Amino acid sequence: MAGTFGMKHGDLGYNLSMEVGDHLFRLFRESGRKLVATESSVCSMQIADGVGLKVVHPLHAVEEASSRVP
Repeated sequence: MAGTFGMKHGDLGYNLSMEVGDHLFRLFRESGRKLVATESSVCSMQIADGVGLKVVHPLHAVEEASSRVP
């Protein structure tokens, strides 16, 4: 999303950032994963829009995984 660039309205903002991310989004979908982790709140919005998967902060993913360990 390149910082706030992808938050801008229109063809030279959000729309362009989604086109640039399209290949990555496809790889996420094809991976079969159910979760994506990123520390960037702005990137998490774009990934969620582009992939349709749950996006969490990496520390939340670690916390969730560690809660399942006996």
